[in-house]
Amino acid sequence: MGHKHVLLFSPREHDRLYPVDAFNGFQPCRVNPRSPDLARFPRFEKARSLLATLAPGDLLVIPTGWFHATWSAEPVASLSRFVHDSLLA
Repeated sequence: MGHKHVLLFSPREHDRLYPVDAFNGFQPCRVNPRSPDLARFPRFEKARSLLATLAPGDLLVIPTGWFHATWSAEPVASLSRFVHDSLLA
């Protein structure tokens, strides 16, 4: 139900996203992509992204290593499933 926005960044954008050093299955970034502080995170200005808007019934598969941020302007119901790469072979 509802629409959800997903901002995606390729692993190639790693150095422009200021990721947290620890990696435990997901990797948060120090910069807020929807409201970046470019004084603190100047490389983010050159980060390239893709924006997808998901509607009810849509499915988005995010490859391992891709960074993403999600938000909605309305109530949504969504489901996330994490699958280890070795299970996909």
